[in-house]
Formats: sequence, C-alpha cells, structure tokens
Amino acid sequence: MTESALPADFLTRSPEESARLQALQLLTEAAQAKERLVLVDPDDEEALHDFRVALRRLRSTLRAYRPVMADAVPRKLQRRLANLADSTNAARDAEVQLDWLRRTEKDLPGPARRGAAWLIAGLEAVEESERERGRSRAAARFDKLDAALRKRLQSFRVEYDLGHSPPRRTFGAWLGALLVEHAAELREDLGAISSLADVEASHRARIAAKRLRYLLEPLRACSEGAAPLVERLKSLQDELGDLHDAQVLVQTLADTLAEAAAERARQRVDLALQHGSTSSLARAAGRAATPPGFLLLVDRLQAEQIKVFIALQRHWLTGKSEPFLDDVEQFARTL
Repeated sequence: MTESALPADFLTRSPEESARLQALQLLTEAAQAKERLVLVDPDDEEALHDFRVALRRLRSTLRAYRPVMADAVPRKLQRRLANLADSTNAARDAEVQLDWLRRTEKDLPGPARRGAAWLIAGLEAVEESERERGRSRAAARFDKLDAALRKRLQSFRVEYDLGHSPPRRTFGAWLGALLVEHAAELREDLGAISSLADVEASHRARIAAKRLRYLLEPLRACSEGAAPLVERLKSLQDELGDLHDAQVLVQTLADTLAEAAAERARQRVDLALQHGSTSSLARAAGRAATPPGFLLLVDRLQAEQIKVFIALQRHWLTGKSEPFLDDVEQFARTL
C-alpha cells in the first residue's frame, strides 16, 4: 500500500473518515493493477498477482473496519468483491506449485522426472487458462464494482447529540484497540498449533497474521515502530504460507492420482464391454497410467513440510511468539 497517499493527519481524524480514506486508497490500487492486467503485457508477469493482493487487502480492510463503516458496504457488494478475489486463487496456486516442481524436478532421479514433467505440463495449462479467466473476469466485473464501492465510500453522515454523545475518538486510538484484538486472535491461533496435523489451526494463524499485518502497514509512514512489526509478520506469513502451499500441492497430487485411477478403470470397463483382448486392456491401462515419480514427490513434500514446521516451532510456537505479540500490544498503546 502507498502510505504517502494517506493524509498526514489520518491518525487524528475520526475512525469513520480515516477508515474510508484507507479503503478508497486500496480501491485505487486495485484499479491500477486491473488496468495493467487487461493490457495483457507479456512482460508484466506481476499484474495478476498485484491485482489479487490489492483485492485481498481491500477485503481484509473492509472486514476489519466494519464497526465504523456502518452499512457503507452491504453484503451484496462484499460477496461480489469476494467472488472476484477468489477467481484469482487457482492461478496463484498453480503458479506456486509450478515453481516448486521446477525447482524439485532437476534433483529427481531420471524415471521420476517424467512424473514431474507430466504434472508440470498439466499445471502450465491450468495456470494459463486461469490467468485468462482472471483477466476476463477483471475486465468484465471490476469497473462496476469499483464504481459502486467508491460511491458508497466517498461520503458518510455522522449525527452528534451534544447531550449524550461520547467523547470524540481518533482513528489512532480506535485502531490501537483493534490491533490488540487482532494480536490476541493471532496468539490464540498460534497456540492451537502443536503438530503438522493441525492444518486448520495453521490456516487460521496464517489468515490472522495477514490481517494484523494489513492493519499495521499503513502506519509505517507515520510511526517507525510499525515497520519492524510488519517485517516480522511477513516472516511468519512466509513460514505458514510455505506450509499451506505444500499441503495444497499434496492434495493436487492426490486428486491427480485419483483421476488417473478412475480413467484407467473406465477404459478397462469400456474395453471389456467391447470384448477387447487382454493386450488391448494392457495398452489402454498404459495410456491412462500416470508416469512414475508421484510418490517420490509426496515424500519430498512431506520432508519439506517437516522442515518448515521445525522452523515454525523454533521461531513462533510454544510461547516463542509472546515477545513479538507483546511488542504489538505496546505499539498499539502508543496510538
């Protein structure tokens, strides 16, 4: 996010105003990324990534600031934003999986490389089609969504009762309390992770770290204490993200093997119904079989998950996160 685009006094303005200013800035960044995406510049490989991240930041910000947004963003618009953002997930997953497979392929024994190459070819096709799908959806849907959100965010009405209204809050004070809440949520989610089997807890912790980071990022321009906290959260996100990506790729391998087995069975049944010969059945099974190396890839992924989890334990689990979370709460109190 471009912190300098926010007014210098945004921490001392009202929560209602500064929350909307920040959301509008994120909406502008999404619009800029969308323009790059629809230009289809072959040299701009980051356009889809930047568009996806901008939408993700906007969704997280609107969610966090909902208490001071009132009904500025109704559920219908939230669902449209969520659907557009989710339409970019498959391309991102394929991109991450391809990166891991390409790095791993060269270290595999000869026969197993065929399995990796076969999977890479399939994922390349998925990535290309999903990128095009994300581009076409952005072109078709974003402009109307942008206009609807911008119209609702650009103005708001506040009513004060001089006899009963509470003292005026600043955005900084309100955000400080919100940071404490999010730090507590991250503490709870990290505390629920005790092994690699805690997939759901790891996923929740990754989301909690992301949301806390998005709250802190705009503060880097006005408080030097925010930057090191953001960097530490990036490190935590990377470790939890690597764990998540490995788990997703294991599922991709499992799905691929299941689909291949189903296709082999279908071809054998079809040939049997047609009274095919034994040799015909064997050739059909060979054509439908997946190349070797899949189980070796699963073993490599398992080893990588263990390595990442050991690093996560060393840096963040079993109480290791407490000093960092204390720092976040101390920083929040300064606001």
